[in-house]
Amino acid sequence: MEINICEEKKMVEVWLKKSESAPGLKSLCARCRERGYLVAVFKSGGEDLAGLTAGLLIHNRNSMA
Repeated sequence: MEINICEEKKMVEVWLKKSESAPGLKSLCARCRERGYLVAVFKSGGEDLAGLTAGLLIHNRNSMA
């Protein structure tokens, strides 16, 4: 697990590997939110990143029209 904290943006990034578990993740997120931080959790997976990203972009474009 890798944790990056950006003080100026009040943001915490949590990066998890596919095979990694994070037993204390919920409590970490709760503590960060109590201090006014936005928490983003990223977990790698086995899906097609390009295909899923294209689908997300198409969805966002269609929802803005």
